[in-house]
Amino acid sequence: MGLVIVLSLVALSGVTLFFAVHGIDPNRIFLPDSATYINPAKALLQTGRLTIHPDKPGIPEMMRTPGYPLFLAGLFWIFGYSYVPVILMQILLSSATIAITYRMGVTLWGGRIALMGAVLLALDTSSLLSAQVVLSDTLFTFLLCLAVSKGMDVFYERNRTMLHLVACSLFLALATLVRPITYYLIFVLMVLLTTIWKVYWHHGWRKICTLLMVVLIPWVFLIGGWQLRNYLWTGSPTFSTIHSRTLLFYRAADIIARRDRIPFEEAQRRLGYQHYQTLYPETRTWTEIQLHEHWIREGMKIIRDHPAWLLKSQFFGIARMLFTPGERGLLTYMGFELKEGAPGISLLRMSAREYIRTWVLKKPGQFGLFAFSGFHLIVVYIGLGIALWRLIAIKEESKADFVGRKAFISSGVLIWTTMLYLLLISGGPEAYSRFRVPAMPFFCLYGGYGLYRFVSHLFCKFWRRSNRFNDTAV
Repeated sequence: MGLVIVLSLVALSGVTLFFAVHGIDPNRIFLPDSATYINPAKALLQTGRLTIHPDKPGIPEMMRTPGYPLFLAGLFWIFGYSYVPVILMQILLSSATIAITYRMGVTLWGGRIALMGAVLLALDTSSLLSAQVVLSDTLFTFLLCLAVSKGMDVFYERNRTMLHLVACSLFLALATLVRPITYYLIFVLMVLLTTIWKVYWHHGWRKICTLLMVVLIPWVFLIGGWQLRNYLWTGSPTFSTIHSRTLLFYRAADIIARRDRIPFEEAQRRLGYQHYQTLYPETRTWTEIQLHEHWIREGMKIIRDHPAWLLKSQFFGIARMLFTPGERGLLTYMGFELKEGAPGISLLRMSAREYIRTWVLKKPGQFGLFAFSGFHLIVVYIGLGIALWRLIAIKEESKADFVGRKAFISSGVLIWTTMLYLLLISGGPEAYSRFRVPAMPFFCLYGGYGLYRFVSHLFCKFWRRSNRFNDTAV
């Protein structure tokens, strides 16, 4: 019953916010990257090919993987070129992600802790915003959570191991076709599964190899199929060319900005961001694949020459992704003009008196959203820290028997490995609050566990003191 209430409130608040904003300015659902998904979707419907634009049927889409354009194309085919069904479907997927998080919590600890994690995820403003805009984050997060959930079932429902392995690999492949950041996660998980099965479950090598082959079947079919399409069309099996843009114009640009002590935008300009072929006219006749391979070489050269700067850039990128409340995006979506900047960044730029006058007194609503978003993050991370401490230092037991205990530990390793992978792969100068959305279900899952244990400990401590006081009084 508690989950139904949470899901109903999330769906209701999401739909209400969307129609309130849509009635004022329908274009707020679009961000700069939205067109790079919409144009291939329209091209697919109008030409039958996934190209960069309906007017350019001979140029294949190589930067964006097909998952989200196919999602958009399917909704366009059913409902026409309306974006209302897109946002409503994303709100539904966001609610479904909360339900999957709840299910994982029930499997690990039971309903009360699971509900705590679901509530934390329901209160996440970054996840709320991601469902309101035409970007791939909500669909990707939903599919990734499904993949991890089925990965847990591999350990908990051993009589259907093969089925759950296929489902886990299938959902992970679909997630990768939506956003390519999980391209290498399958190989990390294969090493992890091999270690768990051999060391912890004592499987033989023949059985392990059979299980790994099962894992690879959906991955090879879907991911390999997309790479085969790219090879047949362009002569290169490149999965996505977005990697080269990120590598040169963000990771390498940030290194140059830090090395030369210049603004990040100036470093991007020097490297030719958005005007590369003007800066280097000889590349005007190059194909996208030729540019992609050249940018990778250029980016890797800068990174190899400055590994320390790369580590520093990654560290600050991860910190920005984890600790930026993300109120700016939601405030902008809601129509607030941020002439003085967002409340979060203003906290670092203004004196205490000026900040109170500008935000707390004059704009209490905007400050309240920032305070709520920041407080929510603090609560989640405190719970996450308590959870990690209890699981490692105290060696917290699961709610199950010995076999369940093994499944509990194996599932925990799977979830924490996925979280760590997302943090490492998503960090960088381009990272901000949006980039932590895929990891928030797992953060909230363990954050809910830690908070529940902390509150239970305080309650038991208070109860014991109360009983001692009553005994003394008697």
